Amino acid sequence: MIPRALFRSIRISTPSDPNASAHLKIYYPAQLTGSDAERSFGVVAPWGDAPFPVVMLAPPVNLAPESMSWLARRLVQSGMLVVTYAVIAEEMPGYMNLTPGIDLSALDPSVYGRRPSGLALRPVLDELRRLNETGLLKDRIDVSRIALGGHSAGGSVALMNANPDWLPGLRAVFSYGAHTGVATALGAGASAVMAICEAVPVLLLGGSLDGCIAQSASRYGEADGDATGRVIRTFEEAITRKKGDCGLVILEGANHFTFANPNDETTGRSFLDPPETLDGAASRTFMGDMIAEFVTQSFAPEFDGSALRAMSKHEFAGMARWK
Repeated sequence: MIPRALFRSIRISTPSDPNASAHLKIYYPAQLTGSDAERSFGVVAPWGDAPFPVVMLAPPVNLAPESMSWLARRLVQSGMLVVTYAVIAEEMPGYMNLTPGIDLSALDPSVYGRRPSGLALRPVLDELRRLNETGLLKDRIDVSRIALGGHSAGGSVALMNANPDWLPGLRAVFSYGAHTGVATALGAGASAVMAICEAVPVLLLGGSLDGCIAQSASRYGEADGDATGRVIRTFEEAITRKKGDCGLVILEGANHFTFANPNDETTGRSFLDPPETLDGAASRTFMGDMIAEFVTQSFAPEFDGSALRAMSKHEFAGMARWK
């Protein structure tokens, strides 16, 4: 079995552009058969017979989703279909960015939780449903089993939209370098963290040297310098689910962009990060294995967290908590 991918482009309605587009890359488990379609067009058939559960990965701001290709490939090896996407939008006046697609008005504390803030999530799911009806991936996509994850702002989109009423089939959410803090400019009080829907398990990953979080603190009415406080408070205060399937792991020596490989330093804010002090490749192997296990357990009839708890005792885990 090998990872293969195909591309799609879909329409996304954003506050600044009702006809914005999102570019999707859909990774799937495949098998080489020696067919004419393979040799002539590079079309490689899906592997096996069963439909693949889905993992949707939301990107950071101004960092292409290829930065998470390592994770997509790892999850495909566990038999999952993975979709990455990116939207180009002017979500803040005067700033045109690559984004996960965020409706900032839905983050106003007076309306938070009443409607989704992740503008691209349902359109991406609708495209997966269309792909499941015809073509190469017909009947191969299990849209009743979906996990949603992301890095940085994409991780916040995952956490803040962890509601199966908004994304039918959602079973789990995970993030790296993300939290549910809302900027004071959007009406939130200083240091506020917003609640996460308790319907699904949550896995929070972060780095002890996260320079982007540390140097963005003023947005949230805090002093700069705290790399992990809002991530830890999101776990402690924003997650009310207590079924033994929600976890927090802080990697000692990881920075904000440890999760990104490749990391395009011409965009984003990687210049805010101090150097990582761990083996980045080895830490991504650890995170990929943990995310794969977490998602697999979330798709199972009963969640058995014993393997995850054992994994979270790894040497990289400076802090690990479960509830």
